[in-house]
Amino acid sequence: MRMSPREVAPVVHQGVRYEAPHWYQSEEVKPPELSARERMMQVLQQSADPSNPAALFTDPARCREVLESKGFSSPDIELMDRHLESERVLRRVITQSLHELIAKSLSQGGPPNPMAAISPEWLLEALEKDGTLSGEQRQEAVSRWQASQQALQRGLESLGGQHGGWLVASQDEGGGLLWSLRVYEPEEGEDVFITSLAMEGEYLLVRDEKRREYRVDLNLRRVV
Repeated sequence: MRMSPREVAPVVHQGVRYEAPHWYQSEEVKPPELSARERMMQVLQQSADPSNPAALFTDPARCREVLESKGFSSPDIELMDRHLESERVLRRVITQSLHELIAKSLSQGGPPNPMAAISPEWLLEALEKDGTLSGEQRQEAVSRWQASQQALQRGLESLGGQHGGWLVASQDEGGGLLWSLRVYEPEEGEDVFITSLAMEGEYLLVRDEKRREYRVDLNLRRVV
C-alpha cells in the first residue's frame, strides 16, 4: 500500500461540504429513499442564498414559509422546526465553549481539537445550562450528535485496504455527516485516488488519478 497523495480541496455548495478522504469505509446511501426531514433539508439547502446559506437556517419563519410553499404537511414542518431549533442551540453551545473544549482536549494529551473533547455527558450538561431546549429535545439532540459521530468514526478509522473513490457530504456549519457515496471502486490491488472536486452547474465533478471524470448528481446522490 502506498502513501496517499496530497489532500483534495473540499467544495462547499448550498451549505453542504463535500470532501474526498483518501481512507474511508462506509455504506453507500442509495437514492431516492429520503425521509421527510431529509427532503425538507434538501429543499431548504436549495432555497438558501449561495452567498450566505446559513442565513435561511437561522430564520425559522422563513424556513416554514419555504416548506409550506413546497407542500409539506404541518406535522412534518413542526418536526423540522424542532430539529432546526435543536441544531441552532447545539451550534451555539459548542461555539460558546470552544476555549473550554480546546483546553480539555489539550489536558487529555491530544491536539487542540474541540470536537474531540465533546462527550455525550458534557453536551447534555451544556444544553441543560443553556436552558433553551426541553428535556426531551436535549436527549434527542445528544442522540443525533452521538449517531453522527459514530458514523463518522466508523468511516474515518478504517485501517488497511484501499478505500479510494469515496465522496463524503457533511453540514458546512456543525460538521454533521449527511451521506457518503462510492464514486468508483478501484480494481483489486490497485490504488487510485480522487485528485480534485469542482462544481459544474448543479453537478459535482470528480477527477481521479487516471484522469477520469465523474459527474455526481447531488440531489439523487449518484454518479450520472
